[in-house]
Amino acid sequence: MNRTTVAGMIAVAMTTGAVLNAGFAQAKPGGAITCRAYAVGARAVADCVNSDDHPGTVTLTGLCGNLRVFRQANVPIAPNSPIRLTEDCGRGFSSSDGPINQNAWGETQYQKQHQDDSNPNPYGYGPYGPYGPYPPWTLP
Repeated sequence: MNRTTVAGMIAVAMTTGAVLNAGFAQAKPGGAITCRAYAVGARAVADCVNSDDHPGTVTLTGLCGNLRVFRQANVPIAPNSPIRLTEDCGRGFSSSDGPINQNAWGETQYQKQHQDDSNPNPYGYGPYGPYGPYPPWTLP
């Protein structure tokens, strides 16, 4: 073998070794959606901020003083932006008769994909239902 061939093979071997020893890029988990729910008079208000680089969804639920349940589900939120959700419990309510309870939470696109990938069957129901192929009265 001549020197050019040997030098070329050494260069290829060094390049291949450097490439194989290089680290792999990890997917960034991203930011989160933080929410704060509170009552203002007869209204339930939720302020949410998406600190992720991808869109997400926000949900506001609660109970009014007249026992009306409200739910605003899967409201889209843009990446790196705030959103405010409000729900009016109706006329004639004072601040003490407004929302009894209000909750708000958000889910980023990354969180939703990770949840779906990690547990594709969250309730554990197979093709035969929650107890498998056997009726519940035959289980030990």
